[in-house]
Amino acid sequence: MSEEKPVADFTGRFALERANGARPEPTRGRVIMSRQRLVFVTADRRTTVPLSRVVDVVAGQVPNDLQDLFDDSLTIAYRDGSATRTAAVEGAGDTIDRFMTVLFRALLTGRD
Repeated sequence: MSEEKPVADFTGRFALERANGARPEPTRGRVIMSRQRLVFVTADRRTTVPLSRVVDVVAGQVPNDLQDLFDDSLTIAYRDGSATRTAAVEGAGDTIDRFMTVLFRALLTGRD
């Protein structure tokens, strides 16, 4: 992302579905978004999701197994090869609201 300018950058909690379908416990880390991609960064892992692979965004709702663990949140579904995975993201109320607005704008720009 060195040449890309971030349009969102905040610290929050997120849970990323793994390739085997397993979901780890929510982890604290940074969420960075440019106009081309989302990057989830923890102390030991970096996961990049191109915005072109995002297929759904649901505000205020997370997968059933995470409902007791998240408050102000949104869930992002994206294609990973032939599978669809999810990223549940939580941030302070104002932060998640602003992030959701920026994410929707980025997803809608240039799309039918």
